Amino acid sequence: MSEDVDKILNELKNKQPSAPSSEENADQMLEKIQEERRSKVDNFKLNLDLEEPDGQTGADPASAVMPDSSEPKSRPVPPAGDYAWAEGEKAPSPAGKEEPRDTGKATPAGDEKTAEKTKGQKKKEGSKVNWKVLTSVIYGVLVLGVSIGLACFLIVGAIDMLGFNKSEQKIDIVIPEGATTQEIAQELKEKGIIDHPFIFALYSKVMGKDGTYKPHGEDNPVTLSADMGYNGIIAQLQSGQAREVVSVTIPEGYTVEDIAKTLEENGVCAASDFYTSMREDEFDYDFLEGIPENGADESENRLYRMEGYLFPDTYEFYTGSSAKSVITKFLDNFESKISIETTNRPDEYKQLWSKMHSCMQERGVTLDQIITLASLIQAEASGDDDMAGISRVLWNRLDNPDRFPRLECDSTWNYINNIVPQPDTVTPQQEAYYTYVRQGLPVGPICNPGLAAIEAAVEPASEVDGEDITGCFYFAHATVSGEPITLYARTQEEHDRNRQRYNIY
Repeated sequence: MSEDVDKILNELKNKQPSAPSSEENADQMLEKIQEERRSKVDNFKLNLDLEEPDGQTGADPASAVMPDSSEPKSRPVPPAGDYAWAEGEKAPSPAGKEEPRDTGKATPAGDEKTAEKTKGQKKKEGSKVNWKVLTSVIYGVLVLGVSIGLACFLIVGAIDMLGFNKSEQKIDIVIPEGATTQEIAQELKEKGIIDHPFIFALYSKVMGKDGTYKPHGEDNPVTLSADMGYNGIIAQLQSGQAREVVSVTIPEGYTVEDIAKTLEENGVCAASDFYTSMREDEFDYDFLEGIPENGADESENRLYRMEGYLFPDTYEFYTGSSAKSVITKFLDNFESKISIETTNRPDEYKQLWSKMHSCMQERGVTLDQIITLASLIQAEASGDDDMAGISRVLWNRLDNPDRFPRLECDSTWNYINNIVPQPDTVTPQQEAYYTYVRQGLPVGPICNPGLAAIEAAVEPASEVDGEDITGCFYFAHATVSGEPITLYARTQEEHDRNRQRYNIY
């Protein structure tokens, strides 16, 4: 660089005038030469690549443009801090630092490191921005989810609290002595009365009802339904008064519909609840396991699965009882008398149980078939003394299906037609019961038989009033002198004569 400066100075010396006219002119000339020298030096320095901000470097010093010797020597030096730049030239950056210029040459190693550092900073700043956006989205989703969950909780809680659109079926609940509100709420949940024990317990506490509930034992359960709502349930739980007890007699031969109507008339339970409970509730009894569920095979045409098993007897019921508790009492009675062998059973029931099992083993029939046959005997007989003879006729037909494939009992048609009136054309449901069309026994019992009918079904008579009926396949009822009688016949001709004689149509 010092060599270049000396070269410039030599050029300037060579251009000095050979003979100044005067000392004043010499001084002026010297001053111009010095100004021109300073101007050329400044221009030369401006073309050098000086250090840039953040460690960046300028262009290679070798590429600096030397001042043109042909430039006018009188180019003024701009005032300090107020540079006048030629057209097309770029002003320097503030604070006297020149902005980086694209020289077309490879970026030095320092520049690459600085660029990578700047790029990393920008990437880091972008990552921070993205993370903030993601955090905001996650937070919004969480807030929305919690809001929706809370809204759903409040809605279902309100539905449970009000009992809106819930079952009217009544259920007996036993509340032990000293049970807490939480324990009571859990019991209500298990019985299907409420859906949310926590909300019920919280509601009880807020309403000041916590600790006010009375115990209800097995002999005086509280009867509740889901549609009562929390206020109705709480009112019942607070009442410890014994309910009214009614005595209801269910005669032999009553159908399910007869029983449901009688129960409703006596204030025991609603008939609709009775039907619903039979259809939907679960009852754990071995004798029910042999009954096909409705919808399986031909049993889809069976009207009531428990028809025949609601044992006729006299019962004591609480008014306003749950239908399930009422049905349970019927089934318990059937089981204690008919279904199982127990040492505590009276002798008559023990003997009946033994006869039933002997019949099932010898004839290869099921308990359900025996009860179905007993229901036909109950419906066809004019009295208990007549049942064993009718049983003989029906068994004779069942034992000879080639000659007598159909039982032809009017009671089966009356049963199905009274419950479900049908058009004149025989439907599958009619055929399932109508023994003038169907072969063998109907699809299920047509009433609830008593002990006499069940015993007659498993022990048919061999003679009636001294008359042998073992070969009879027909019977008919008549009234003689105000007394009912049953006429037995071996052939169709004999049967027709009996009907004509006593005007039986």
